[in-house]
Amino acid sequence: MLDEPFSSLDALLRQDMRRTLREILRAEGTTAILVTHDQEEALQTADRVAVMQAGRIDQIGTPEEIYATPRTLFVAQFLGQTNLTLADAHGATADTPLGTLDLHREAEGTVLVALRPEHVQILPEAEGDGQEGTVVERAYKGHDVTYRVKLDPHGIDCLVHSPLPDFAIGDRVRVRAIQPAVVLDKAGG
Repeated sequence: MLDEPFSSLDALLRQDMRRTLREILRAEGTTAILVTHDQEEALQTADRVAVMQAGRIDQIGTPEEIYATPRTLFVAQFLGQTNLTLADAHGATADTPLGTLDLHREAEGTVLVALRPEHVQILPEAEGDGQEGTVVERAYKGHDVTYRVKLDPHGIDCLVHSPLPDFAIGDRVRVRAIQPAVVLDKAGG
């Protein structure tokens, strides 16, 4: 059991130690349980992730499964930034403030759906289809840019990994989902 083993290390050493630990465990064929509150550390280091809330496991799966298809609101928010909205589901699609979206599984009635910012495409207003909106925030982080787009009256976050296209606050844009929205289970469901 490894309980927060990298918590007091600086960022570069922490990254190197994660890589070294994975190599050692694989070479030895050893299983370890890594306890961490660092979502990035869990996703990068583990072959399987268990997300716990209030002493109970909410979801178990590969890092990819847990991140891409969280089962509950807690897991969706715990593993990173996500857009949440109520939707009116009709089988494999749902009506949302972002328009009609495909769903990752069939559902009926009012549901809560999650859509990661990198699963939302942002385009100049004159290009393509999608909902019209206005850029209200821009967060440049070197390797990516997150835009907050106001869709009357809602807002949605869009993550762009390339510096282009580059939008300024006040620009009119179009946004559309490029992945199915994830239907979240009700609490305890």
